[in-house]
Amino acid sequence: MNRFIVYLFTLFCMSLQMGAQNLSETEVTSRMTQALELEKAGKTAEALELFLAVGEHTKLQRSEEERQTYVSSQTMVCECYEQLGQYKEGFQLAKRLLEGNINDSERKDLRQHYVLSGYVYACNCIQGEKAGREDFKRGREIITEILPYADSLIYEKASLRIPYSWYFDGVHCESTSQYEEALTSYEHASKGFGDLGRVSEVIAVLHATANVNKILNRYAEEEEAYSKALALAQHIGDTARQISALKGLWTLGNNTGNLRLAHAASASIDSLVEVSGDAMMKFNYYQQKGEEAASKGQYVLAEKWYTKSKELAEDKNLALAV
Repeated sequence: MNRFIVYLFTLFCMSLQMGAQNLSETEVTSRMTQALELEKAGKTAEALELFLAVGEHTKLQRSEEERQTYVSSQTMVCECYEQLGQYKEGFQLAKRLLEGNINDSERKDLRQHYVLSGYVYACNCIQGEKAGREDFKRGREIITEILPYADSLIYEKASLRIPYSWYFDGVHCESTSQYEEALTSYEHASKGFGDLGRVSEVIAVLHATANVNKILNRYAEEEEAYSKALALAQHIGDTARQISALKGLWTLGNNTGNLRLAHAASASIDSLVEVSGDAMMKFNYYQQKGEEAASKGQYVLAEKWYTKSKELAEDKNLALAV
């Protein structure tokens, strides 16, 4: 794109007949040339100032040559903004230029800046350290706006940011005790991830949904969320995520006195662990079961679990303190 700008500028400089505001033709040409040299030399901030100055003095676009100079200089401003990490400014400028008088070739270059700067700006809105609900909403709006013009790579990445924004919104609402809003956001996130085939992310959202329902004492809804997470984990053959969902069901059963649910979940976990080839997961599970039994005064059972973990560690040469 830089080569195109330089080439274009060289062509029209040879026959430049412009009435630039407050600057002579020679001064505008000099500033544009100097700005291009600075940008090429990596002096982006200095180049940006000159490109902005050229744009300021050609913004009336009173001739075709002046229009070309204005569009070329401002396209370079977009590139400088990207290099300096000023994606919001780059997105806003590119959007404004696309709404103006430009030809097809200029439009192609500007759309690249519009999409790239818009995507990174949206990500910054969504993932900012102090991001709030309005930031998540703004990020979604920008991504929705740029998606029709994005190439396949950015389209895939940008599409994923939308359900993530809903997920972060849910986390934010949950952290501020806005539980109904959190559930609504998690629902949007779950659907968005599901539409994109992101099963692991859907499972994570279902766990978050279960947690909110737990806070609200909605035990049937909590069980439903964990059960859905379990079914999805079974579908993709993810043992760790199956165990995680079953632990949620086991805890729910114990907390609510639903011993049938707790026993069924515990038995399923035992079966999954035993057939798993993950020695570390087995060791940790045996240790956990031993601690649980010991806390209940079931010392014989606790010894059984601790012995299993010790034998496993010795058999698999696990570098652990047993």
